[in-house]
Order: sequence, then C-alpha cells, then structure tokens
Amino acid sequence: MEGDAIMLDAGALAALAHGNKTLRNAIKKDLTIGSNVFVSSAVLAQALTGDARRDVRINATLKRVLILGVDEPIARIAGMLRHKNRERNDDPVDAIVVATADTLPGARLFTTKPALLEPLAAIRRRCFIFGV
Repeated sequence: MEGDAIMLDAGALAALAHGNKTLRNAIKKDLTIGSNVFVSSAVLAQALTGDARRDVRINATLKRVLILGVDEPIARIAGMLRHKNRERNDDPVDAIVVATADTLPGARLFTTKPALLEPLAAIRRRCFIFGV
C-alpha cells in the first residue's frame, strides 16, 4: 500500500535497536507486521562494527526488518542525488538511503539527521523525512 513503507537510516536503526521509545511507538504496528520496515544494505556498513557483542542489538533489530539491496538503478539515482546536493551533503550512503526510499512511493524515512536528508529527498519528492 502506497505510503505504508518505512525506511530507517543508520542513526534511526541504531536508535530503534537501543530502545528509542518515540521511534518504536511511531512504527510499532509496522514492526509487528514486519514487511513494511526497510533498511538499505548500505546502512549496514555504517551501523555494524563486525564485533558480534557490540552488534547484538543492531542484529536483533535487523531480523525484524527487510533489507533492500543496492542495484544499478538505485546507485544511479543516488549518484544524481549526491551530485545535485554535493554542496550540502556528499555522503554516498545518505544518497543511497534516499534513493532506496524513493523506490517506495510515499515512504517515511526516519533519520537522526533530517537536515542532511531533507535536501536529498526534496530533489525527487517521493519520500518523507522524519527526524528521530
């Protein structure tokens, strides 16, 4: 259903994993369903350390979401977003997260850095940014 999808960036994933009540309450129903909460595979590079003890909460949270891979069309969109916004935010992972959310029309993208992601999302206007 359009507008039901939720994307998490690395900060929102970590916040959820560490018990952020505001975020958990905002997406509680979606986590119960399980199929409406998404994370880009690129986020794993930011969120994980490779230390199983340190990553235990993130890994437990990842079991409750769907991980979307980065394919060529998403990478091309991310490149365009990053280029158009390079003066404010040149982070390729941020651009990938927004480009991935853009594939889910009307998606709500939760982030700990809305000021950095809002300009990227404004380029195509296909997802909505929510600060955590």
